[in-house]
Amino acid sequence: MREWLKCFFYEKEATLVINGKSYKPSDWEKIGEGSEKRVFKIKDEKLCFFIPNKWRSEDDWNSKIEAEKYFLDEMTKLGMKTQQFELVSIDISAPNKPTYTIKALTTTDFENLCKEESIVIHNPKGDQRIIGTPPDFMAMRDKFKDKQFVREVFKKFIDEYATAYTFSLPVSALQSNDDSQHLCFELSANPEQPPVVRYMFWDVVSDMGNRALIPIVPTLKELRKGAESYTWRTNDNDALAALASSVAYSIYEMLNQSVKQNIDPFKFIKELETDILSAIDDDAFLLPALEHAKKQAVKMINENLTELSQDQRSNEIFIGLMLLAIPTDDIDLVKRCFQFCSPSDIKKEQVDKVMEIASKYNNPVIIQCIKDNLGTEKEKVQGLKPSFFKQHQVQINEIRSTVSNTM
Repeated sequence: MREWLKCFFYEKEATLVINGKSYKPSDWEKIGEGSEKRVFKIKDEKLCFFIPNKWRSEDDWNSKIEAEKYFLDEMTKLGMKTQQFELVSIDISAPNKPTYTIKALTTTDFENLCKEESIVIHNPKGDQRIIGTPPDFMAMRDKFKDKQFVREVFKKFIDEYATAYTFSLPVSALQSNDDSQHLCFELSANPEQPPVVRYMFWDVVSDMGNRALIPIVPTLKELRKGAESYTWRTNDNDALAALASSVAYSIYEMLNQSVKQNIDPFKFIKELETDILSAIDDDAFLLPALEHAKKQAVKMINENLTELSQDQRSNEIFIGLMLLAIPTDDIDLVKRCFQFCSPSDIKKEQVDKVMEIASKYNNPVIIQCIKDNLGTEKEKVQGLKPSFFKQHQVQINEIRSTVSNTM
């Protein structure tokens, strides 16, 4: 990797080969840099490529970019909008030098992406904070007082938030992040249609860490308030307020970038946040988002169940599956999990754990199903001790009688 980088930066006659096409140093330009990556764009093309910055270990670099692509691909499967990467090998050579190869990421540059997909991106930590052409948010400011208008703007965003909560994706309403979450607006060709806000993810590895995408659907109360790890949260709708605030801030940034406005930013953002929150803090608007997240969770859990074999049957696996299945409210999925249960070996504390989560989500059908399948086993556990002592006492009495007759 070091030899590749030396050739890239210092050999003026170097030749770069990406996907079978050759480029000279005059063909590319640097457009961005971070602590781990440098980003270059091929001039007059859409192609960007990411190469290491200050990496000592090639294995670590490869692991980093492979994890980045993996997580973004998994998020895409969940319906989230992500930066689309390809993992490629890039060759470099120079006169009288051998050919060196590294793994790298390629993607479409944001300017072209915004034109192709009719979006505008807010990247609050970027050198270029607004990418694309924003709509005239000032002209539509009063429309944000209309709850139905706001819900049209948020119709995808609230689904994505419920999905993010379910799969522990890095969104600021739920956790502190480095640089994973960004917002974008999808723009309609019809001026009567409002822009649609969405999450957009890239650079997610540092915030995702080694976590797996394990689906645990929140309750409606949790969806409104957010994660308990935010101990400062005291209001029942704090997470929704955070969503409203982040979108209001993005709108202000886009508004201020396109035409410098003589407005008080704090007043503008707070008033817009209030209008948004009054529209989205409504159970009828939130419940479909929860149903959306439940369907995604059921799909993933069923796929994982298909990969499990009966040889892996154990109560530990069963309990883990039930903790995921119960929040989905899918009775068929819950019943399917029982194939991994060993009722004769189940412990009282395991039954109690399942019943605790069932009580939390309070689905009467699922609660009854659990009682029907595990209730008798719990009773057996509770009744085992007295029946044992009763039988033991009979044996003692028989021994005492035998001893007495012989004396």
